[in-house]
Amino acid sequence: MLVWSGAAAWTSLSTRAKVEKVLDSRLVEAARMVAALNVPASAIAQRVPRTPYDRQLSCQIWSLRGELLSHSGSTPTSPLASGKPGFSERAIGDGHWRVYTHVDPERGIRVMVGDNLIVRDKLISSMITGLLLPAIVGLIALAILFWLSISRGLRPLDKLARTIEARSPDMLSRSELPMRQTSWLRS
Repeated sequence: MLVWSGAAAWTSLSTRAKVEKVLDSRLVEAARMVAALNVPASAIAQRVPRTPYDRQLSCQIWSLRGELLSHSGSTPTSPLASGKPGFSERAIGDGHWRVYTHVDPERGIRVMVGDNLIVRDKLISSMITGLLLPAIVGLIALAILFWLSISRGLRPLDKLARTIEARSPDMLSRSELPMRQTSWLRS
């Protein structure tokens, strides 16, 4: 049970780390793809229409002068990050964001792509639950099977113990014990 529990804990921690790495890689790729688009730095700020995937990623394009050029539908209008290149986390209103910022000085833009950490944590939690739930059910089933097999295996010894208990202390012969159960006494 300890080995099973340890394996489940290791799987949980390992999965969390790997999923976080994949989600961070997705942020980097998305920021670089958006930066590769031909978005002029003088564009008028516009809101991209909402889609069913709005809660997956949020994107903002800022000029290096600090003007919001464009953003995705569910993204706040305040900057998702401080503007420094790389990863950061920031609280905006009720949301907490994990953001990757890509700066393109040649084009004069700063692309910020972020995950709302509430959505991200729900995704990771549901994946870990999907992994751990079968492990927990398996552990319970394994415990029940151990209990049943051990109790069944010890049944002959239990019967022998009851037979010996039922004898009077004065009776010393083996004749009242069942032969099959006393074979171990002969050796």
